[in-house]
Amino acid sequence: MVFKNEKQLKEFLLAKCKVAIAQAEEKIYRVIDGALKQYYSEFEPSEYIRTQQLLHSLVKSNIKKIGNGYEAE
Repeated sequence: MVFKNEKQLKEFLLAKCKVAIAQAEEKIYRVIDGALKQYYSEFEPSEYIRTQQLLHSLVKSNIKKIGNGYEAE
């Protein structure tokens, strides 16, 4: 791919970075979610009522463009 100017190159790279960051965020979320679910399933008795506050504290952040960079909400 040939870029005519620096602006085209930056736009291309920012678009690719946004996708890569979103994919990395999703993968990290899945790994942490799986680890937390495994953590909570290891305790006995299984009838014991747990708050699962740690499990429910895991949230996805929305990445949004701010100026020349990105920010997670």
